[in-house]
Amino acid sequence: ESDPEFEEYGLAEATQYYYLNQSSEPCTVVEGMDDIAEFNSTWNAMDAIGITPEEKKHIITVLVVVLGLGNIEFEGGDKSKVAASSKGTLEDTAKHFGCSP
Repeated sequence: ESDPEFEEYGLAEATQYYYLNQSSEPCTVVEGMDDIAEFNSTWNAMDAIGITPEEKKHIITVLVVVLGLGNIEFEGGDKSKVAASSKGTLEDTAKHFGCSP
């Protein structure tokens, strides 16, 4: 289920992010934990300590950028060239930074 407030970020399922899918046991689901309730609790705590909506947007942007960077693959002998298969991810990540790749 997608929250319209976050649709602009194009977030995928947690399992689609390299940084989150590397353990032998899936760590993206914790039995008995309600992710939506936990997120809402965190979001409300941010409000309680005075984090502005704009600052919260920046926090989510940083999260999206870090997750996106983890999905970019490199190729070449010195691994200095973005793999063709990662061009779309690079473009999406750069867009969140507010720049072009």
